[in-house]
Amino acid sequence: MLAPARRRRLEASSSALAALKRTTVLADVFRIWFDGSCGTISGLRLGRTAQQAVEWDEINAAWGQAVLLLATLARVRRGWGRRRGGARARSLGRQPGARRPPAG
Repeated sequence: MLAPARRRRLEASSSALAALKRTTVLADVFRIWFDGSCGTISGLRLGRTAQQAVEWDEINAAWGQAVLLLATLARVRRGWGRRRGGARARSLGRQPGARRPPAG
């Protein structure tokens, strides 16, 4: 039988561990939401509308975050998407893109 103080510490530790297991780091780093009719990632808008003039630097940075999230998910999944369809995701800050490896 555990002493009451030890039991309380064990319960507190178990509760903290359960909370950590429910935590998703990617959701904290890459917060996906919306601003009006535009989707956002990490607070950056992914597009523009006639009512919302968004600078291209912000849109490019947002898509860079999306590519970084996709590449991170592929790495976490170990191999999934590493060479999906022969293309490789590149996150280059404001200039994201996909690159097809040379044939051969």
